[in-house]
Amino acid sequence: YFEPFRSEIVAITVQGPWRSKDWSMPEAPEINWDDVQAEIVSVLREYIRIDTTNPPGNEEPAARFLGEILEREGYDCEYIDAGAGRMQLRTRLQGSGDKQPLMLLNHMDVVPAQREFWDVDPFEGVIKDNCVWGRGALDMKGMGVMELMVMLLFKRHGIQPARDPAVRVPPLHRAVQSSAQAYRRDHPQGRHRRPPAAWPRRGARTARGASCPCPVASGSVGRS
Repeated sequence: YFEPFRSEIVAITVQGPWRSKDWSMPEAPEINWDDVQAEIVSVLREYIRIDTTNPPGNEEPAARFLGEILEREGYDCEYIDAGAGRMQLRTRLQGSGDKQPLMLLNHMDVVPAQREFWDVDPFEGVIKDNCVWGRGALDMKGMGVMELMVMLLFKRHGIQPARDPAVRVPPLHRAVQSSAQAYRRDHPQGRHRRPPAAWPRRGARTARGASCPCPVASGSVGRS
């Protein structure tokens, strides 16, 4: 269950994109991936239940939800109020400083859901056909939970990467693109190639209708 998620998080936390030479630890930690998968499912379902349909967005509850999880693990979170219920979340883990920082970027808002075309409540996070269904499961709350879990595993296992991993969660999906462009402009040495093992699509199939593949469960899809 959730085998592709396991592969992606292993790639981020153990194999790359920093690779072994970047780590200030002798060997990879032992991680109970069954527990990690169960936590991912639980957090993703709760996250989907926070309706961040844009317009109007109203991402503040989502930012607080993610921030509280990070704060329980010892992170200091910054909440940036953009007004009218729009909010941005930022946090950072202090690495060794040997390499340029790495930004883990995602957004909280989702596009409107036409409920008449859904077989389940798009804001319930239903588990059906061995996958999580809900608006944002693919774009982009699933990615947000994966990045959240990476930060949690860093803390729980005392990992100090050579780079400073930073999470930035803006309210708008367009802000993700502009933030990434600004980061590349300001950190020309910090550009990284996409790690080949980080985002596998194996085990995913296309859902009926206009749904897209979502590698959240082995052999199944999520409807976003």
